Amino acid sequence: LDKCLRLAYLERLQKGLPAPFVSHLPPQPAGAAAWGAVDPSAVAEPGSMQAKSVSLLNRLRSRAEQADVLDWLQREVPPAELQTLVVHSLLDAGAKSVSHLERLLDKFNWLLAAA
Repeated sequence: LDKCLRLAYLERLQKGLPAPFVSHLPPQPAGAAAWGAVDPSAVAEPGSMQAKSVSLLNRLRSRAEQADVLDWLQREVPPAELQTLVVHSLLDAGAKSVSHLERLLDKFNWLLAAA
């Protein structure tokens, strides 16, 4: 069961296991960004890490050029916060599944390298 948990999605296991075993599964895992939940619809305080994270993710989703994203990061994010912002933003965006996270990390490895 431990190996299955590491290799499969929790929901898939819940559907495939007999009912008596489902109660032994751990709760749904949840990530925790350094600044709390990243909610694009929420109004974040301007200049806060959450607002910067939403802005960064919006730039990435809109397929902004690498140079534009890196230039924005250089202008808007202090060097001490850069690594935390980039890593936590990507982890939050890829939290839906392991495959989402893998694709994000592969696609934005240039961003991680810059942080």
